[in-house]
Amino acid sequence: MPYTRDHAPWMRKLTPLMILRVLLLGLGLGAIYAALTTLRVHLYVTLLLLFLSAGPLSYLVFREEHE
Repeated sequence: MPYTRDHAPWMRKLTPLMILRVLLLGLGLGAIYAALTTLRVHLYVTLLLLFLSAGPLSYLVFREEHE
């Protein structure tokens, strides 16, 4: 059975809104990284906190609005 948009949601057409959402996610993670490096937090702690915050941030950015 070939893949369709129903089977693989990541194969959706790339829209300007999706590009904006990816940029917002990158900007949010970049802001967290900048704040932690300004505080001179150790690199491993910074990467761990980025990893832990990427899940909730990506949920907020990519959640689907129900109509």
